[in-house]
Amino acid sequence: MAVKNPYDLTSPTFLADPYAVYEQLRRELPVCWDERLGFWLVSRYADVFAALRDHRLSSAQLAEVMGRLPEGEREEARPLQEILTNRLLLTDDPDHRRIRMLMQLAFTPRQVERMREEIQLTIDELLEPCQGSGGLDLIADFADPLPAHVIAAMLGIPARDRQLFKKWTDDIYAFMGVSAEPISARARRATESAMQLRSHLALLFAAARRQPREDLLSAMVAAEGEGTRLSETELFSNVVGMINAAHETTANLIGNTVLNLLRNPDQWQKLQREPSMCENTIEEGLRYDAPIQMLGRRTIADVELHGVTIPKGQQVALILGAANRDPDQFTDPNRFDITRSDIKHVAFGGGPHFCLGAALGRLEGQMALATLVKRFPSLRLTDKPIAWRPYPVFRGLRGLQLLVG
Repeated sequence: MAVKNPYDLTSPTFLADPYAVYEQLRRELPVCWDERLGFWLVSRYADVFAALRDHRLSSAQLAEVMGRLPEGEREEARPLQEILTNRLLLTDDPDHRRIRMLMQLAFTPRQVERMREEIQLTIDELLEPCQGSGGLDLIADFADPLPAHVIAAMLGIPARDRQLFKKWTDDIYAFMGVSAEPISARARRATESAMQLRSHLALLFAAARRQPREDLLSAMVAAEGEGTRLSETELFSNVVGMINAAHETTANLIGNTVLNLLRNPDQWQKLQREPSMCENTIEEGLRYDAPIQMLGRRTIADVELHGVTIPKGQQVALILGAANRDPDQFTDPNRFDITRSDIKHVAFGGGPHFCLGAALGRLEGQMALATLVKRFPSLRLTDKPIAWRPYPVFRGLRGLQLLVG
């Protein structure tokens, strides 16, 4: 008989601070069944690390994702299904290897590095109005628009369309996650956004073929390896996936890391004295409060862990946020310490599905921190309550009011 998870991972209490629950799961229920979510939960670092590389755990979950909808609503959601088809996140080899190879041809270290100037210009432009204002909402004014602007600029999406693209891709990501909001409502919103996205992206793809430019979208349209290219469906799906991943991870990373720096003033002061520690601070931020808390997999064979058998054909949630606080892997894991060495976190996943945009997210996070520390050395929290977004998969703030003077 499956051991059941007694905790509600969609409750406001859990969303505000999931780490006490994770500690209980790691210690007492390292493998358990969550009846509310319909997932098996795996929470210890060693198990998560191994599972990310275990071929018995499949990423090809589109059928399961769409299968959460009532049968009578699936036909209406077909445009949504199409824009998720062959998304890198939801494929296994050989398709995964082929698509990733083609995307890597476009998403090279050179492409990331050439964005450094654009990133800094965007950071400065976003922070300039806050300089003499006395305060800012870190999320709305900075952490949210920064990655949205950067990935849109990399792809060559016109500035006038960037907020629309962000809204549409956010709707699709919300459908893919888990939430207390009914799945049907999320599906209707995401389907409408998928149709809008497809229409707009088709025009951009056509323009990139007629007149290629020095941007990521043109590179993806042209990417070819071993005689194969990305199909039109794969282009749609993976451009949308790239916008989702680049925005969600980086916005949450910046917000969560700054919050934890300011909750630990000694660490903020240490970073002020040694701004060269921004790189290590971002790694500790990724470990301590991971932007993506869970990754989904599906068993294609029975898997046994700690005396529990997860049957073939079951959904599994690998809890990255719990693994990154495992005391068997990290000394004093509940302490936020920007001097921590050898931070082998799993915030970007691992194995064949290691996040393709990790280098970009890290660069944006490091540059954001470096500029905030330099411009606003007296940055501090207000007494306003902190609200988290209502998704257990994504760990991110709704807003964060800060004083800058």
